[in-house]
Amino acid sequence: MSKHSGIVVVGSLNADIVLSVAQIAAPGHTVLADGFDIVLGGKGANQAVAAARFGAKVSMLGKLGVDAHAESFRSAMKDEGIDDTAVIADASCATGQAFIQVAADGQNAIVVAAGANGRVSVADIDAAWPMLARAAWVICQMEIPLATVNHLLARAAAEKLRVLLNPSPICFDASWQGWTQASMLVVNEHEAAALSGIVVKDPKSGLEAACWLVSRLQKSAAVAVVTLGEQGLCVAEMQPSTKAGSAVSRHVPAHAVSAIDTTAAGDTFTGVLAAALAEGLAMDDAIGWAQRAAGWCVQHRGAMPSIPRRTQLVNPRSG
Repeated sequence: MSKHSGIVVVGSLNADIVLSVAQIAAPGHTVLADGFDIVLGGKGANQAVAAARFGAKVSMLGKLGVDAHAESFRSAMKDEGIDDTAVIADASCATGQAFIQVAADGQNAIVVAAGANGRVSVADIDAAWPMLARAAWVICQMEIPLATVNHLLARAAAEKLRVLLNPSPICFDASWQGWTQASMLVVNEHEAAALSGIVVKDPKSGLEAACWLVSRLQKSAAVAVVTLGEQGLCVAEMQPSTKAGSAVSRHVPAHAVSAIDTTAAGDTFTGVLAAALAEGLAMDDAIGWAQRAAGWCVQHRGAMPSIPRRTQLVNPRSG
């Protein structure tokens, strides 16, 4: 068995209060919801579930409160086969919550109350380091404190541990450089623009941003993926054979689907991409699986309930 195996997700666990609306409320406006559901989510938990349902061995590092939502999470992680040994119970605060408006066209707007997620600390990272050091990939997002993310990235870089960073939500300014220590970036057009200063609106600008981002990553075999929704994605890779300062890049079209809820689509893409790479698949094959998983996700409602299992997806090579 390889020294490095499986995936560790460092990140958030939120109870999602999902409101179905005709259109997302504008500032100063009140809208009536057609209904609401409470489902389990959070970027970290979503990505962990996506990776586990694809077939990866997954561990989660994060924090929960001591409440009914926390009990639901413990039960769900057990059902998904996710190791929650490093998910700490913090009685001083509530489990994180997200309030999500989902419009009739499938678009969403999300407000997050961090709760226990805001207590994930540098000390928690260090305490769980033996588990992190064994991972083929570590996934991290930005729904935990920035200082904790920076520490993870710096220590991982020093110890040659591969981190896939999804810098979402945007809780940083243009001066933040911690992201350059990641092995791989997965960003949407807004996150790409926040990091690079390049306005991303189409494949051409997506490729420009992907190449700019990958050129700033400090790893020799770095990758940057810029997702563009229905316009597909752009990927740029630095490879050992690549000339210094240049990258191999390409645009990958999207699969046509009818979206009803985009919640967790990005998380599904990220989790499946990492799981496929940890399995040893080539980048293009891994991206194919991740795109199909995200496409399946947007055709179903909710966060975790919309994340597919591998058996529900068409093999990229056959479909």
